[in-house]
Amino acid sequence: MATQRVFSWSLSNNGLSHPKLTNDKISGTLGHGQDQHRRGLATLALLAGAGVPVLKALQTAAHTLSNTALRAHAIQLATILEPLLIVTMGVVVMLIVLAVMLPIIQLNQFVR
Repeated sequence: MATQRVFSWSLSNNGLSHPKLTNDKISGTLGHGQDQHRRGLATLALLAGAGVPVLKALQTAAHTLSNTALRAHAIQLATILEPLLIVTMGVVVMLIVLAVMLPIIQLNQFVR
C-alpha cells in the first residue's frame, strides 16, 4: 500500500507533484506561490554566494519573480534594508572610533 502511494507521486519541473493535487485550483495556486518563493530565494542565495552585494542581489531576485505581490514585498524589503545597513555600519564605525579614542582621552585626563 505504501509503495503504491510513493509511486503515484511524480517529479515535475516544480518538484514533487501529485495528479489530484495539481488539478485542484487552490493547491495549484499555493504550489505556484511556493515555487516562486523558492525560486526567488535560490536566486538570492546564488547571487549572494557569488559575491554580489546583498541589496543588488535582493533587487535582482525580486525581478525574477512573476508574482506581483511577492515582487512588491521583495522590493519593499530591499528599500527598508538599505537604510538599516547604512545605520548599522555607522554604529560599528562609531564603536571602533570610541574604542580607540576613549583610552587616549583617559590618558590625557590622567596626565593633568
